[in-house]
Amino acid sequence: MNFCDGHWSSHRGGQPPLATAGGDWMASGACVDGNYIFMSITVTFIQQSGDEQTIQVENLAQSLMEVGRNHSVPGIAADCGGACACATCHVHVDPAWMDAVGPSNPIETEMLDLNTEMTETSRLACQIELREDFDGLRVTVPA
Repeated sequence: MNFCDGHWSSHRGGQPPLATAGGDWMASGACVDGNYIFMSITVTFIQQSGDEQTIQVENLAQSLMEVGRNHSVPGIAADCGGACACATCHVHVDPAWMDAVGPSNPIETEMLDLNTEMTETSRLACQIELREDFDGLRVTVPA
């Protein structure tokens, strides 16, 4: 089936739905030459030691915290499960990425204000929903 033939005109602005596996939403993509090509991105978590963990993410329907937790990134405890209630997924976004990621929302800012390691680039990873344009995103996990 050609996913780009207009069959999906009533879904997501004419885009095909996200692929599903066991009912879970998976990677997004784009139509290329009449074929739907699934996209993935990479994100890099940097530890204070300088160690880097680069992860290829194919499921963009998740937060940066979920990626960190699912790949056992040290320092991404995610105690509240993404409810923006604990700040155990605090990261420092690489300054080159701050415009793309954007500022924290008011509730997130309140949580971050309680953290002694807050900086201008602080964000809670649970509040960063992944997008295709985040390919190459780099964040540092505070000690």
